[in-house]
Amino acid sequence: MAKTSAYITLWYWIVVDILTCLVIDYEILSKYCPECTTVKRNLGEHSADFSIWYKAHKPECSENYVRSSNAMEVKAAEILWKRSVENCGMRYMNVLSDGDSKT
Repeated sequence: MAKTSAYITLWYWIVVDILTCLVIDYEILSKYCPECTTVKRNLGEHSADFSIWYKAHKPECSENYVRSSNAMEVKAAEILWKRSVENCGMRYMNVLSDGDSKT
């Protein structure tokens, strides 16, 4: 994982079983969508054409996080913890992190 920075646009988190080393779950958060950037530049971010285009594009947009990069790790941990209970009926007991955030 990269160091937390104001310029990080894509992060991924992986939950790995410590005994089997199998990936149990993962989450990807992104602050950037190349398609949105191009269309904003070509149509204008506040134009009616962009709004129409974005409405159709939103379900597949890769930008799924808009807050600070420093808070991404916390958000991903929250998503993964909630999903473990909702989807698997289990709760993780420990987290191993790179230690550069407030997770």
